[in-house]
Parts: sequence; C-alpha cells; structure tokens
Amino acid sequence: MVSAVVVTPLVTRTLGGAEYGVVALGVAAYQVLGVVLALGLPAAITRNALIEAAGTRGAAGTVVLGSGAVAVLSAFGVLGVSVLPIRVGGLPADVLRLALLSGAGLAVVTLCQAQLRAERRVGTFVALGIGTAVLPPVAGLVTASATLAHADRYLGAVSVGQLAVAVVALAVVVASARPAPTRRGWEHALRIALPTVPHQLATGGVVGCLVLLVGNAAGPVVAGQSQLALLVGTVPVLLVGAFNNAWAPHVYAVPPADQAAFVARTARPVLRVAACLAVGLAAVAPWVLHLLAPPELARPSGWAAAGLAALAAPVSVLYLSNVHLVFASGRTGLLAVTSPVSLLLALGAFVAASRAGVVAPVAAACALVAFHVLQSVAAEVLRRRTGRPSVGTAHRLPVVGGTVAAVVALVAWDPPHEVRVVVAVLVALAGAVALRGLETAARPRRAVPERTVGR
Repeated sequence: MVSAVVVTPLVTRTLGGAEYGVVALGVAAYQVLGVVLALGLPAAITRNALIEAAGTRGAAGTVVLGSGAVAVLSAFGVLGVSVLPIRVGGLPADVLRLALLSGAGLAVVTLCQAQLRAERRVGTFVALGIGTAVLPPVAGLVTASATLAHADRYLGAVSVGQLAVAVVALAVVVASARPAPTRRGWEHALRIALPTVPHQLATGGVVGCLVLLVGNAAGPVVAGQSQLALLVGTVPVLLVGAFNNAWAPHVYAVPPADQAAFVARTARPVLRVAACLAVGLAAVAPWVLHLLAPPELARPSGWAAAGLAALAAPVSVLYLSNVHLVFASGRTGLLAVTSPVSLLLALGAFVAASRAGVVAPVAAACALVAFHVLQSVAAEVLRRRTGRPSVGTAHRLPVVGGTVAAVVALVAWDPPHEVRVVVAVLVALAGAVALRGLETAARPRRAVPERTVGR
C-alpha cells in the first residue's frame, strides 16, 4: 500500500490517462493470471506444513514442484498468445505476454510466502512482500521515464522485476527449508488445491475481472479511473488479508475441537478493526485519490466508488470466519463451485448496474461488495456441511450494518473536509482500541485447575 501511494502518482503523471489505462488493464490481467498459475497451492502449502506429517519440508517440496508447474504453464501461455489471435479485455498480444510473465513471478512469490507463513518467518515474509510491491513498479517507472512513456515499456520492466523477486523467494525457501518433494505429497496437495483454483481465481481476481469489464465497456481511461478507485477502496480488504496471514496459521495450530471457539473469539476484534478501516477510508478517499492521480483520473465518482468498495472489508471477515474451518477440515471441493458462482453473479450485477445508468467505478464497487456478501453466505453453508460448530456470524451482523450505514452516509452526503478529519480521527482511536482487543483475544487460554471439593 505504501508503494502504491508513493509510486502510483508518478506513474499516472508519467504515462497519462490513456497509457495508464492500458497499464491498469495489464496489471489486472497479471493479477488474475498469478492466481491461476499458482494452481490453488498457497492455502494447501500453509495447511499441510502445520497439519500433515511431512511438515515444513514436505510443504517446501510442494513449493518447488509448484514453481516448476508455474514455469511450464506460463511458457505454454506465452507460446499460445504468440501463435494464436488471443485478445483479453482489449489487450494487445505483447501486453498479454508480459502479463503472463508477471503473473508467473507473482505466483511463485505467493507459493513461497505460503511456506514462510506456515513457518511464521515474519521478517522474510514481509521483505518479499515489500520486494514484489516495490521493485516491479519502480523498475517500470524508471524505464518509462528513461525511454518512451509507453505502457508496454512500463509493463516489460514490471515483468522483469516480478521474476527477479520470484527467483530470490524460491532461493530463500530452498536454502532454509530443505525441501523434500514426493509424489504422494504433491498429489495430496493438488487434491486439496485444485478444487480451490476457481475459488482463488474468483477471490483474487474479482477486481481484475471488474477492471477488464470496464475496459471492454468504456475504454482504457475509465478503466484507469475504476482501477484507481478499487485500488484505494480495497486497502481495508488488503489489511484484513494481512491479519489473515497470521490468523489462519493460528487457527490450524489449535486442536480441531477448539478451532470454532478460537475463531469466534478472535473474529470480534478483527471485525471491529475492519469496520474502522472501512469508515476511515470512506472519510479520506477524496484526498488519497487526489494524491494518487491527476484530475482526469481522480473524479468524484472515483472517491464515491472507493468508499463503497471499502465495505467489502467487514463482510470479508464474516467469510474468513467460516472458511477457516472449511480449509482446516480439508473439505474444499465445493469452493470450486461457490466462488465462481459468486463471481459470475457479481459481474452480472455490474452489467445490470451499468445498464441502469450507474457510472462504471461505482457499479464496479457495488459489484465487489456483492461478491463478498455472496462469498460470506456460501462460506457459512460450507462450514455447516463440515459439521464444525457455529462461529457466531449472526451476532456480527449489527456491526456490519452500522458500518454500511456510516459509509453510505459519508458517500451520499460528501461532507466538508472538517467533518472528514473528525471522522478519521475518531475511527483511528476506535481502531487502536480494537487492535488492543485483538491482541488480548489471540492469547492462548490457560486451563483453570479444578478446586478440590471438601477441603
């Protein structure tokens, strides 16, 4: 997020509206491809390292084999784009080839980070995250500034940067974890992972799919506007995902009988943090968009869309609360159905809203929130199918409803700057209290010794 704040204003002003629109489409494409090429393995790698007998060495073996599969699939993809007249979202073949290369690098980094997450190697995990967030766009910016300010020059340098970070990430895992790849471990990981490919594609690629739809319907400039609005609006969702990098391993490490209670206890403060992030983002969205982009890309519809998109954060907490238990049970098969259906319905909602006259960025934001609502409902159903106890989703709905009311009020009213400052300060204080509550809730509970009767 910091890299986006620092680099994006320079990129938008260096390339201009039309060229940045092509870049936005290319970035959306490689984010989707990064999910596809990873084959759903990241969640299986973390789970297997903490639960299965092969442990971290077996999971690291899956990282190595998965990286090889990424290389093969991306090579075939580049060959296919070069030979066949394939066009996605109006992207030319050269941009699509670069998106495939960037997606391959992103997929390998994701696999490696899944291993590091299981090992709780926080420093290395964060270093790789910073590398993949900073190095590619900075390389693209330097290249575009030193040569012609064209989208393909920028995206070419981004792909080189992504691949460089991937090589470093894989070297780190191989050097530290001593991978022990086995055919049985690979097949077991694929049995868990492959059904989640459509799930990972839907959850990781929903923003990219929406931007591509906007590009097809309204052209690259509006696609750039929508991409920036969703980039800002999904910051709370990304922060919830950051919490989840610690939350999921903790859930897997708890005995199965205690997992539901642990999730229910920790979901309360996580939801409060997400609610504060959503309201705070809606308050400061106009300033952030004006900082990130020139007036042609930072329009009022953009900051309205960013505020509405932030509502996905508290809803995503409801989804994660249930899906943790689904992954812990290993019964992931139906995710291959529920997540794509949620994505298709959300894309249909975008089309319907656009035809009803809703401006593209706002329609995309509403579709994003609809996707997360559908996902949370599906996760509740799938958790019940596993037989795991309830995590108290119904008790969280008042917090979500209050967050929706606050964000919609900010978007509809468009208050003066003084009010936005007050709201931002208040939610920052509330967020600090919620973080303190999360720290307390995540502490292991000690068993209380029984008192001796009659003494």
